[in-house]
Amino acid sequence: MVNEGVEPSVVSYNNLILGHCRKGNMDLASRLFSEMLGTGLKANVLTYSILIDGYFRKGETEQALGMFDQMVDLGISPTDFTFNTFINGLCKVGRTSDAMDKLNKFVEKGFIPNCMSYNSIIDGFIKEGDITSALAVYREMCECGVTPNVVTYTSLIHGFCKSNNIDLALKMRNEMKKKGLQLDVTAYGVLIDGFCKRRDMENDVNSSTNSLKLVYILMQLSIVV
Repeated sequence: MVNEGVEPSVVSYNNLILGHCRKGNMDLASRLFSEMLGTGLKANVLTYSILIDGYFRKGETEQALGMFDQMVDLGISPTDFTFNTFINGLCKVGRTSDAMDKLNKFVEKGFIPNCMSYNSIIDGFIKEGDITSALAVYREMCECGVTPNVVTYTSLIHGFCKSNNIDLALKMRNEMKKKGLQLDVTAYGVLIDGFCKRRDMENDVNSSTNSLKLVYILMQLSIVV
């Protein structure tokens, strides 16, 4: 491209940076970013969003935070995609409480959280074993008028199964069905795994009831598949 005398644009650099980020080559992505700035081109919100996501995926949290601060300092307004990328990134590296604090600050600046925003935080708390905080976020989500989706319920069901609370997991499944949402293979798999780990199909007290539950879930799963 350059040899033919065609000048690369911000879009050209963004695509190359994205490619390196997806492969985890953050050093090359950073080098291209610097090269782009050196040509006089100005990075846009997409450039920063790509780099923020790349650094989080690589586990380089401080670099991701630095990129976000640099973007804001330059007067570049984050988009909903940027905010969600930032929130999800913090949750993925085990800093869900920080993500929740950031979300509240973003809301003060006019950001309207969507289902993806809340799902990231719910999943983050569940992975950290904090089902109480996950439920609090779920309630806040509903109170704000954001409708939970299959991913939301699957995360909560997974959390209840992990905490050995199958009854609440099934209650959440029922609530999901009342809202007209169909469980997917992942959700059914989580429930089956929960029953199996509890060995409910072998328990003398609850064997018949829970075996029937397990068979029922397997039958539904076969229908979905």
